[in-house]
Amino acid sequence: MTGLVAYCVQREKKSIQLWGSFRGHHHRRYTRTDFGGSPVINNDHWLYWGERQISLDDASVPVTIRVIEQTEFLDDETYEPIAGPSTSEPYVKRCCQIRLESRDKLMYIQKEQLGLEAEFDQHILPDGKCTVDAFIFVFDSSRTEGRTFESQCSIATSILTNVIKTKKPVVIAFSQADNADEEARKALHSLLSKKTSKAHILLWYGVIFLHARKL
Repeated sequence: MTGLVAYCVQREKKSIQLWGSFRGHHHRRYTRTDFGGSPVINNDHWLYWGERQISLDDASVPVTIRVIEQTEFLDDETYEPIAGPSTSEPYVKRCCQIRLESRDKLMYIQKEQLGLEAEFDQHILPDGKCTVDAFIFVFDSSRTEGRTFESQCSIATSILTNVIKTKKPVVIAFSQADNADEEARKALHSLLSKKTSKAHILLWYGVIFLHARKL
């Protein structure tokens, strides 16, 4: 769903963080006990998804890609965002932060992990912090009840405007591109045509298409 998730790339001592949104890959509703008591959530509205080293042809050393997702967890009783240190700002600003810190935060694996952390592999966010040097924004092409593409574009424009202010590179990922209908494609085109996006498209943006099925 439209919003920002987080990815981090480290080459030698430099770190690059990329943001996108995969809210459909985990539960968004939790108890306040899980929110504040589990080191996986750690009283934050973002998740650490782990890291992986990859080798690039032009790199003399491996590159570490670290993934962090910005999201918004809801109280399972009130369906309102759970109050926490990271909710002092609205999501459209918070998801564009370039410095994140959460001591002893564990990598997220699956929803059953909460409360049973010792039964799963435990990978802690290195140093409990990371710095963002790039963003991935995922534009959701699926139809969701109660949400129009027009409203999604409005939120997306606000987020991308804030991302641009960071002067960090941005990649826009169009999700489920193989299942997207014409209205979704027009919405993406409309978003990219806005002045806030158009002025930076060549310097800061790239567009990739994500498929719902394995190719």
